[in-house]
Amino acid sequence: MGGLVQDHGLLATVPPHAVVLRTAAAMSIGPSWRVCPDETTPSHAYPTETAAHHAARLLAQDPGRDWRLRDLANLVHLSTSQLGRVFSQSFGMPPIQYLAHLRAHRLAELLVETDLPIGVAMTRVGWRSRGHAARQFTAIVGVSPSAYRLTATQRASLKCPCCGQRSELPR
Repeated sequence: MGGLVQDHGLLATVPPHAVVLRTAAAMSIGPSWRVCPDETTPSHAYPTETAAHHAARLLAQDPGRDWRLRDLANLVHLSTSQLGRVFSQSFGMPPIQYLAHLRAHRLAELLVETDLPIGVAMTRVGWRSRGHAARQFTAIVGVSPSAYRLTATQRASLKCPCCGQRSELPR
């Protein structure tokens, strides 16, 4: 399975609160994208929200939390096996893998938007082990966190000095 959204090794930007869902549209060649409800809206505002979507919203609200599948299942009133099944049917991956994608996306944002050391940024998004975080990020994004930051910084620095317009790196 690929990462969240890839753009030649760089994640495309989506709102930080958005949970991107890939849905198979009937008679469609490519995936269509939907955004889950904003996490600032109370859950009772979504009476038809499925348990899987509720779980995804909880993960997106607090990706830095030390999530356990059992705790997430309890919050959405399902058994762990039932949550895994319905979540995978809705999102194409188990909840903990989905959480890794959320964390990778947030780490990518921090690497580009801040000067935080990579290890500190990894901790901020919820990964406790730098080695595990680097392996997860590389598997999802396709490059290491340091290579991602370097590439993003190089692209951002290619601005025209007179007008400030950005130019693309040659591919």
